[in-house]
Amino acid sequence: MIVTTAEFQTNFNSYLAILANEDIVLTRDGEAVAVVAKPKVSAVDSIRGILKGAHDVDMKAIREERLAKYESND
Repeated sequence: MIVTTAEFQTNFNSYLAILANEDIVLTRDGEAVAVVAKPKVSAVDSIRGILKGAHDVDMKAIREERLAKYESND
């Protein structure tokens, strides 16, 4: 779907619903300036690899490291 930036801004909520089914190309002065697309991966899935093994982390050690960082800034 191709929509002007002004139209997109005016009817933002309507276009959010449309994004579930199709991408939207935004135009300004007849020229494409952006593509608004539904993410292919959820935010949770995108960070899952970063958090792999996080259950092995000692929460007490993390807290002490964070506190030490702030104490050294004083």
